[in-house]
Amino acid sequence: MERWNKFKQRMNHEMSNISLTLKREGYKLDGEKGLKNDIKFDALKSVDYIELSKLSERLILVEFSDLYSQTNEINKQITALKQCKLENSQKKAFLTKLGSTIQKELTDKYKDTRLIIEQMQHEKFYSELNLHKTVFYVVIAPFHKSIAKADKVEIARRLDDLESNIDRCLPGAWDVKVKLVSITQFSSA
Repeated sequence: MERWNKFKQRMNHEMSNISLTLKREGYKLDGEKGLKNDIKFDALKSVDYIELSKLSERLILVEFSDLYSQTNEINKQITALKQCKLENSQKKAFLTKLGSTIQKELTDKYKDTRLIIEQMQHEKFYSELNLHKTVFYVVIAPFHKSIAKADKVEIARRLDDLESNIDRCLPGAWDVKVKLVSITQFSSA
């Protein structure tokens, strides 16, 4: 238990444009001083934190993500691709792959984190983590004030689709509840 507790810290969202300081604590997985590095699973992707829920028996996995920057970068690539002189079938294949980039990255982080937790349990590092009821929070920055109202509606629709797609790509037997929430919602939950 002592080895596990050295990774407990106040969560740091690492969103430089957000001044909010979180009061929530979790066990850091990612980074040089993270738990996955300690158990030699640093080659895998992972969420940022594991949080143990005091109110329920659910295990909470937390990933802080700058989805807006990632989405904007992918949108630029999509715009450039649409202007290329490729066959429509080639364009469609590239567009489909680009569109699923963020969903695949987040799904892979969840799956790899699950493997890391299973390894922790196998090594008796910390065996009290219940993988059968998990909440996977993807925490994002709130809408920027400069985003037009019509664009906010479209972005919200895309975020709902992303949440559904991540949920759909995880096995139902894992009983995962996926939640895409803003950092302000997460801090008050």
